[in-house]
Amino acid sequence: MPYLSAGRLRSFGLGRVLVLFVLVFTAFALVLFVQLRPDYLHPTEIGTDVSTYFGAGQRLISGREIYAMSPGDRPMPIWPPFWTVPLVAPPTVAVLWAPLVAFLPPILSIYGWWLAAFAATAATYMWIVTRGNAPVVIAAALLSFATIITGLTGNVNGLLIGGLSAVWFLSRGPRTGPRDVAIGVILAFATALKFGPAVFGLWLLAERRWRAAAAAAVGGIVIAGLTVLVAGPDIVPTYLHVAGDAATAGVTAQSVGGMLRSLGLPEVVVVAAPAGVIVLSGVLAFAFRRRPGVAFSIVAIGATFALPVVRYETLSFLLVALVPWTRALRGSPSAVGVAK
Repeated sequence: MPYLSAGRLRSFGLGRVLVLFVLVFTAFALVLFVQLRPDYLHPTEIGTDVSTYFGAGQRLISGREIYAMSPGDRPMPIWPPFWTVPLVAPPTVAVLWAPLVAFLPPILSIYGWWLAAFAATAATYMWIVTRGNAPVVIAAALLSFATIITGLTGNVNGLLIGGLSAVWFLSRGPRTGPRDVAIGVILAFATALKFGPAVFGLWLLAERRWRAAAAAAVGGIVIAGLTVLVAGPDIVPTYLHVAGDAATAGVTAQSVGGMLRSLGLPEVVVVAAPAGVIVLSGVLAFAFRRRPGVAFSIVAIGATFALPVVRYETLSFLLVALVPWTRALRGSPSAVGVAK
């Protein structure tokens, strides 16, 4: 078959062949997922991630408990023992959704969020596949199924993947005040929506980005204050109780704690596992502080596993760890460890 000769493949470029193969493979996988789970294309249906966020916003503006169901509330799936409440995310998610519920038609707010999360996930995946070297492209392909699930469900992780990838690109330019503030604000919002990204604060300290760290701290305080102001002071002990349940009874098999539990280690070790991941990530980030790309990837991996609840689709968060190893655009600054 002359059209598939080795010479033709070399002239086209083996790297391009690999990228094309991964893109076609991902497209087929996407079609397969949609056929197997057509409900993924209908985020307004009960039980979807976006529907869960919408319901939390509804309960908040109606003056009802965010973490409890009342008669007349939008039905929410419960999956004991992993979660026994209608929302396990921080209350900031409900506060963010409150104005969307109040001022936008449900179909617009739900589909708008869903499309934004899908676009952020897809854009990051496409960048990595088209700008990475062979090992990076293969790693992205291994994450393709988890990435597709994250993108199609509209999970908040999709937005975080895009936002944290933007943090890396912002950090590669000159250390100006606006850049550092943008980095800090993004990390503050990301942490308010999910605890894992807090690990990136250690990366800021390792890189001595003091302005960005200060912006993240101030942003976090402001967001926390607004959350308490809108949701009420009782939301703090309520969420701590929910988080405590997740850290014990809600530990999943894919989390570090779940793996340690399967090995028969004491429960105290299982509960402490996320803290151990955070400490280890910080130590390694400081050890590799002269290689920003390596340090960033380390904390991205730490942010993925610094949680008691890790499911298969959570692994899509590892895309963030691949971003530093992609080629920069022509004329853009590169970083230590970036793929050539």
